[in-house]
Amino acid sequence: MKTPPIVFTLFLAFALFLSACGASPSAPVTAVEETAALNTPTESASAAASFASADSAQAGSSPSHEEESDYAWDSSSAVSITLNGTSAAADSDSVQVNGGVVKITSAGTYLLSGALSAGQILVETADEDPVRLVLNGIQVTGAESSPFFIAKAKKVIVILAEGSQNTLTDSASYVFASAEEDEPNAALFSKADLTIAGSGALTVNAQYNDGIASKDGLLLAGGTLTVNAVDDGLRGKDYLIAKNVTLTVNA
Repeated sequence: MKTPPIVFTLFLAFALFLSACGASPSAPVTAVEETAALNTPTESASAAASFASADSAQAGSSPSHEEESDYAWDSSSAVSITLNGTSAAADSDSVQVNGGVVKITSAGTYLLSGALSAGQILVETADEDPVRLVLNGIQVTGAESSPFFIAKAKKVIVILAEGSQNTLTDSASYVFASAEEDEPNAALFSKADLTIAGSGALTVNAQYNDGIASKDGLLLAGGTLTVNAVDDGLRGKDYLIAKNVTLTVNA
């Protein structure tokens, strides 16, 4: 007999709750949302047809940070960032490259591709508009810190480009600026509201601590995500919502 959808939904929520609260399952947690996949646009277009508010997913709790405009972007106005091993190239004053650290300082849309070893994608902006990062086949390996660190922003939307395979891997040990600091402590760490969407794939290998962590809200709204972590797989401080996503967590 088939399991009723409501039972599946409760199981998914409970499994994610265990991961967010620190419980470590002995076997991988694999969840596939039964609704249709989100058709995130790869060109300028409205996402109205596929947009579904996350408010209902929270069963009456406070609204999430999701907006319809989050998923619409224009490739003609996106800033291209090309990772080339130990450094990166970008034709914009909003992107500062210092060795292997690629720092994004302004709101807008950025298209990332290529590989970066012993490096970091860093977002740090006081702008109120969102930062949209389109990952089009990146492989970033961190060196003694998080390979993907959102230090300051109002909201960040990570879009996995159609057909793309993206990988973030950190090291087994981190070095912090002082003994009082213990962040970032995840391979993908955000101090802002974070959305991950799109139709590509993202693999996060967290050898130090957590896989994907947000100090605000965490919304998984599309794509195929695989998280391998020595501690928690997913953490959202304000809330954790998963919908329209294929999710595998080994934590």
